[in-house]
Amino acid sequence: WGELEHVAKDWSKKGSSISPAQLASFLLNQVILRSKLQKLTKHA
Repeated sequence: WGELEHVAKDWSKKGSSISPAQLASFLLNQVILRSKLQKLTKHA
């Protein structure tokens, strides 16, 4: 989850407040993308 820390630091630098919903949707997208990539590589 190093990416998440990096993103969180970027956001805090910009001084913009993140709502939990935004954070959750971002995380969900990351997980979905990762699982899709893993499935693709397994089939290849």
